[in-house]
Amino acid sequence: MDRDKNIEWIKDKFNKGKEELVRLTKISKLKIEVASTKKKIDEKLKNLGLKVYQMSKEGEIFPENLNLDFESINLLEDKIKELEFAIGELKAQKGDIDDVEEDTEVVNGEVIAEESKAASGIEDITDKTASDQDSIDELTDIKKTENKDN
Repeated sequence: MDRDKNIEWIKDKFNKGKEELVRLTKISKLKIEVASTKKKIDEKLKNLGLKVYQMSKEGEIFPENLNLDFESINLLEDKIKELEFAIGELKAQKGDIDDVEEDTEVVNGEVIAEESKAASGIEDITDKTASDQDSIDELTDIKKTENKDN
């Protein structure tokens, strides 16, 4: 009888550890993606700054020439917000709200979203991230084509 209790206890602890490991892995992947996306924004801002500098140097500042760059940066910033929100949801699942970072959207000690959305939301964000990157790549391709035509 004691042996069955011990086996059940071990199984329970193993499953809890496994769930925690999966949760921490998802958080780490999202944090890596946030860092990567921030780097892309920095690169876009650098290119944007160079373009604005060249245009101002030549006396030709036309905001419509910069719209695609602004749209691309906005998409990347939205992606970061979504990823950081998902990180907050995953951290809140454990119930340790003190661990949630300050920039995560928290109201009255609760993450803004239902916990049931947290698990399914990760896959949605991952899928959306790929489509966002495709949109950004398309905008970049359009901009390059426009520049070649000029």
